[in-house]
Amino acid sequence: MRILFAGSSQISVQSLEILHTHLPIVGVLTQPDQRQGRGHKMQANPVKIKAQELGIAQIWEDLSDQTIAEIAQAADVAAVVSYGRLLKPAVLEALPQGWINLHFSLLPKYRGATPVQTAILNGETETGVTVFQIDAGMDTGPIYAQQKMPIPDHINSGELFTLLSTIGSQLLADVLFQIATGQAVAREQLGDPTYTQKITNADAEINWNQPATNIFNQIRAFTPEPGAFTFLPDGTRLVVTSATIANTTTTAPSTSSLSAGSFHFTKHQVFVTTSDGTIELLQVKPQSKRVMPASDWARGLNKRLATSIV
Repeated sequence: MRILFAGSSQISVQSLEILHTHLPIVGVLTQPDQRQGRGHKMQANPVKIKAQELGIAQIWEDLSDQTIAEIAQAADVAAVVSYGRLLKPAVLEALPQGWINLHFSLLPKYRGATPVQTAILNGETETGVTVFQIDAGMDTGPIYAQQKMPIPDHINSGELFTLLSTIGSQLLADVLFQIATGQAVAREQLGDPTYTQKITNADAEINWNQPATNIFNQIRAFTPEPGAFTFLPDGTRLVVTSATIANTTTTAPSTSSLSAGSFHFTKHQVFVTTSDGTIELLQVKPQSKRVMPASDWARGLNKRLATSIV
C-alpha cells in the first residue's frame, strides 16, 4: 500500500517520522513556503523540512488539478495530520482507500481546528485522539480507532499536543497497517457533536474579573500560542506563560481588599487578584523581551509602575 502524508505544522512531524520508519511513504502534501520572521524571508514549514531530511523526494505544495492527478497515480491512501486546508470532494475521491485523519479529540466531541486548546479552556480532565476517514463534513467521517488519556492538572496546550501526538502517531500507524491487511473496520460517530472555533488574539486577553479557575485554564490553553496576556498601566503587554491558582491560606497574602486585576508583589512572588481568588504568576514574557520567571520581571519594575499596579 502506497501512502501519501499530508501535514504542515510541527505537530505533524512526529507522525511523519513514525510512518516513514514503518510504512512506504511515496510523497508529502504540505503548505507552500511562507514569509516569516522580522526579515519576512520565505521559509519552509516543519513538515517540508523533515520530509527533505528523510529523503522523501516527492513533495507537493498545492492542490491543483495536475497535483491531484499525480497524487492519484502515486498513492493508494493518505495519512493526514494537521494539514491545514479543506479537502474538496475531487481530492477525497482521488485515492481508492481515501484520506485517514488523526484528530486530537475524542470525536464527535470538539470537531474543528482547536480541540486541544478548547478542551483545556473548558477545564476538561480527559481527552484523546481519533483516527477517522475524512468525508465532506467537518470531522464527521467514520472512526477507525480512538485512544483516551487524562489531562494533567497544570499542562498547557503545547505540552498536551506533544503527548497526544505521541499516542496518536502510533495509533495512526496501526490503523494504516490494518487498512493494508484488510482488517480495518470503521464505525459511524455516535453521540452529540460539539465544535471548536479559531482562536484570535482578542480571545487571549485576560479578564481578571473572571474566576481564578477560568483564568488559569485560559493561560494553559493559550500557551504557547497566541499567549494569554494583560496590559500594564503603562500600556505595555505582559504575556503570562505559566501560572497557578494561589492557596491564600498557605502561599498568597490576603488580597481581599484589592480589586480584580490588582498586582501584589512579595519578595519572590507575583500575585494578581481575580473575581474570586488569586492567581500566582510563575513565568511571564514582557513586551519585546524573553520569557522569564515572574519574580525576575517584578524585580526589574521601576517603583512608580509597581506602585500603580498594586
